[in-house]
Amino acid sequence: MDLSIFPVSSKLLFSLVGSAVLATVVLQYLKQYITAALWINLIDLVINLAVFLSVAYFLVEGDLGERMLAGGLIGLFGAALACYGYEVIKNALEFTGVLKK
Repeated sequence: MDLSIFPVSSKLLFSLVGSAVLATVVLQYLKQYITAALWINLIDLVINLAVFLSVAYFLVEGDLGERMLAGGLIGLFGAALACYGYEVIKNALEFTGVLKK
């Protein structure tokens, strides 16, 4: 079994794949312990953003503004992938004109 997809270092965690894996695992735990389904995706987003902003602040080198932007975007898109699937990214790329229909 290939475990290379799982984020086992800070460098692997600070990627879209690492973010999606973390958000998916957190989402599964939230579904078990929170009965109000309305809040599960929002709580998952907040947890993912907090983790990736912390990783960007403490573990990544470079300009602080760029690190925070990257951490926020990676956390946001990773949670979106975990909650709603690839359609979110596909629709966003089509909306901006990067991806043609």
